[in-house]
Amino acid sequence: MRKQYKIFNKKTKELIFESSDKNDFEKYDQNEFELFHQELNVIVACNKDGIIGIDGKIPWHYSDDLKFFKKMTMNSSLIMGRKTWESIGNKLPGRDIIVVTKGMYACGAFQFTRSIDRAIKIADPGQNIWVAGGGEIYDQVLREHNHYGVNKIFLTLVPNNINISMSKNVTYFSLKFFE
Repeated sequence: MRKQYKIFNKKTKELIFESSDKNDFEKYDQNEFELFHQELNVIVACNKDGIIGIDGKIPWHYSDDLKFFKKMTMNSSLIMGRKTWESIGNKLPGRDIIVVTKGMYACGAFQFTRSIDRAIKIADPGQNIWVAGGGEIYDQVLREHNHYGVNKIFLTLVPNNINISMSKNVTYFSLKFFE
């Protein structure tokens, strides 16, 4: 499905045409239209056991990782699940957030949809797309990576040993994709 090339009007930023074949764009005037290859990437931080969350929160705080996340995702569309969105608790400046959820929500600064396919379609055509969690969204995108056309996975491995014996809800990122 992915490896999409899009062409849009330079002045209006209106999407004119999209195709997976770059040769389809030869007929467009380069001065008037711009070709953009939209990438779909995954960004995740986890420990050696694949833990990404405990009880709805990230179980560590590394400012370097947060800076890396900001640098990589700035001026992009972020796709995340509802629980990840709720854990963030606010808008991330410079990024369009698209929340994938089974329920219906309304919140002016965010877009909501019920599927990853739809989230990819409604992402700004002039921006790259980042999948930013949580566990269910990562699993679906990586399990069907050929369908979604995942370009790169950016994994930060945090050194924490996390005690989960008292935790009710542990969320994992499956490291099997790297085996």
